[in-house]
Amino acid sequence: MTTVVDLRAELALRTDCQFVCADEFVSRLTSHSAYERCDEPAANLLGLMNPETGRRFLVGAEEVSRRPFAARPVSAGA
Repeated sequence: MTTVVDLRAELALRTDCQFVCADEFVSRLTSHSAYERCDEPAANLLGLMNPETGRRFLVGAEEVSRRPFAARPVSAGA
């Protein structure tokens, strides 16, 4: 049986994959760049892929869930 740790280690060795921190992942996710989601559920990873380069950016789902999100003020017109 392959563990989450084993799956993550395999992905870490790939040249097209880069592990990033939660802040960088969210920054890329909310940017204007055209990233595509490419999650790895078996490894409990969230992923984004640059469709032009094939480069993948991965982060542990647990890191993103622990990340504090700042509340954004709601404008009066919203």
